Amino acid sequence: MKHTSGPWYAVYYAGFWNIQDGPYYRDKSLLNEEVNPNAQANAQLAAAAPDLLEAIKYYFDVLKEVNGPDWDKVPNHVVQKFILAYNKATE
Repeated sequence: MKHTSGPWYAVYYAGFWNIQDGPYYRDKSLLNEEVNPNAQANAQLAAAAPDLLEAIKYYFDVLKEVNGPDWDKVPNHVVQKFILAYNKATE
């Protein structure tokens, strides 16, 4: 099963939130099987989001514990991807 590649957008329209392939209400829903053949995989990925977010937080906690005050010496490109994903999920 393959999910739709990003970016994904949380769009509010007419009193409801949806996940779409663009930032506007007229863009395609990623969770509607009538318009997206990957709807089931997308829904499974969205349902796993809380676990993925928890895993990111755990990663940072372990990284800081293992590296102590030098945790920021982990290669920046690795840490940056986690920071961007975490911020996107929590903003």
